[in-house]
Amino acid sequence: MQRFRHLGTETSVNRDHKAVVLRSKASVIIAFRGSIPDETVKNFWFLGKGPNWWDIPYPVKVNGCLVHSFYLEIWHHMKGTAILAINSAVEKMKQEDIVPKSIVVRGHSMGGGISTLAFTDIVKEIRHQYGSENSSPQGWAEDSNIRNIVKHITFSEFPAADISYHTMLNELYERYQIPACDIVNHADQTSLTHILHFRSWRGYHYKLPAEVIDHVAPSFGPQGHLMEGYMKAAEWMENHGRQDMVESMYSY
Repeated sequence: MQRFRHLGTETSVNRDHKAVVLRSKASVIIAFRGSIPDETVKNFWFLGKGPNWWDIPYPVKVNGCLVHSFYLEIWHHMKGTAILAINSAVEKMKQEDIVPKSIVVRGHSMGGGISTLAFTDIVKEIRHQYGSENSSPQGWAEDSNIRNIVKHITFSEFPAADISYHTMLNELYERYQIPACDIVNHADQTSLTHILHFRSWRGYHYKLPAEVIDHVAPSFGPQGHLMEGYMKAAEWMENHGRQDMVESMYSY
């Protein structure tokens, strides 16, 4: 875990497991990055497997729900340091008499899938450490205010769980009125490779239409998938006052 300050932002990076926690004034972001080219095959390691070549792959479940074995292993390896980094950022705000205004969980591609497996743990920690499950809850983290603090946003998420797990997440979003969505380039080809068992949705799904993508298409790469493209598209929409151009998706 490495820490540094730059332009008022406190950052913690886990290089091995592709997570970054950013803190700027009253906001915290935990972001999970997508796979790099030589890791793409790992998106399909969704079954668990023993150390020997002859070991038979097996399904991995959380609360009876089928989940992506490799993504879950990544989250379990980083969970301790990630939660510590979030708590450290919140405690730093407290020392500076700053009330947290935003805790956003983000992810792209593989990172989006990992974020779905991490999200329930992060919300649980916030409620236990600062909110309604604490004997001395802080107002900003109470159940009635979580909807104003916590958000879950992904970009072209590679799904990591079955419909029963996504239903559980959707119930969590609804219970606390947490904003949650996945944003996808309409021309993103990677959705064709999503694992059949995990082809269900959580939260809202939005696509970026050609009217936006055509202005920044090269930034998305040949498969229409790169995170740089989403950043450029967001920049273009903001500069042109066209943030309303995203369209709802109703079919996979």
